[in-house]
Amino acid sequence: MSPSALRDVHLFKTLELIFVDFHQSTGAGKYMELASHYGKEYGRSWSRLNFIYDRDQDGYADDPYRRRGARASIWLNGRDY
Repeated sequence: MSPSALRDVHLFKTLELIFVDFHQSTGAGKYMELASHYGKEYGRSWSRLNFIYDRDQDGYADDPYRRRGARASIWLNGRDY
């Protein structure tokens, strides 16, 4: 993932926080509407992110069409009473 892929995520979250702060300081309803709007846009932009990894560490991202799932792990622990 390139750093520019996070631009929209950071932008929308920043705007949401700014308008929440404006709403808390002035109490006007318009700022909360804007904060809600940018909060939803933040959620949408976060869900569109596509993480591609370099598992063999050769300096190049792996083929996104040849992905594999993570290995399952089972954690066994005792209960202390």
